[in-house]
Amino acid sequence: AMNAPTVTLQSQTDVTCFGGSNGAAAVSVTGGSSPYAYAWSNSSSTSNAISNVSAGTYTCTVSDVASCEAFLVVTIAQPAALDSTITVNGMTFTANETTSGVTYQWIDCGNGNAPIVGQTAASFTATQPGNYAVIVTLNSCSVTSDCELTTGVSSVQENTIRLFPNPNNGQFTVASSEDGVLEVFSMTGQLLLHQAISNGETSVSLSGQARGTYLVRITCGENTTHKRVVIQ
Repeated sequence: AMNAPTVTLQSQTDVTCFGGSNGAAAVSVTGGSSPYAYAWSNSSSTSNAISNVSAGTYTCTVSDVASCEAFLVVTIAQPAALDSTITVNGMTFTANETTSGVTYQWIDCGNGNAPIVGQTAASFTATQPGNYAVIVTLNSCSVTSDCELTTGVSSVQENTIRLFPNPNNGQFTVASSEDGVLEVFSMTGQLLLHQAISNGETSVSLSGQARGTYLVRITCGENTTHKRVVIQ
């Protein structure tokens, strides 16, 4: 009887940044009768390698001349997504991503997104009203926050906003001491819900959304609050 081919992993490159597509893998084959034919799931490659692929699981099926088959499953990984949200309190902006090793660069959205010299800490206090954002970088991967506006007015009585229960099944309550607007975004920044909230308690429904983490932005007057809500 002829030997069936054996497939082994020759090399693998994981995706550099979350959501990227620079993953790669190559296999080597021994045994069987060459030439070999290669087929990859989720890829059009017909060689022993795939490249420029996103994170995921890929199966390489190898057939030899005698139609004997062998396969290998390769899992290409990617790093976690960086949090691009910021919290604004009066004139002070704070980045919510605090992973060890992260670097920050605050930018002036009203001036062509120019970097603000010397503002490379997790928090930035504006010296004048304007529109500002932060670039968060880790291991050469960067995300840029939305531009947030400050008018230089810091309310004397801080509006305390509570969101409960959290985690939840898509139904939750927002308690606020002011009227305002609530927006819910997916982690990729897609606006899913825009709803007015009133002084007191307001019911919010995200029914129909998949399980996972969502970003909530609540704007009351000059103050913006960012929270995360988890649907289980």
